[in-house]
Amino acid sequence: MLSFFQVSGRSMMPSFKPRQYVLSVKSKNIKKNDVIVFRDNLDKKFIKRVSWIDRGKFQVESDNSDYPSMITSKILKTKNIIGKVVFKF
Repeated sequence: MLSFFQVSGRSMMPSFKPRQYVLSVKSKNIKKNDVIVFRDNLDKKFIKRVSWIDRGKFQVESDNSDYPSMITSKILKTKNIIGKVVFKF
């Protein structure tokens, strides 16, 4: 399944800029360093880079260390992954 999302915030700069769009595809082949779109436990959507993934759980990181995000300190479930980013425009 393909999905479009709009980037908000500066935590993924310079790779992804605010108001830029990304296309994601549903995939079970997610690995470290992939950029993904996912939901937190409150159903808020994020675009982040995978820092580790193992046994149904994963953690993410921001590309821009000047704009930290609270979501990077959480361990999340892989069922919350919406898709892997495959294109930006």
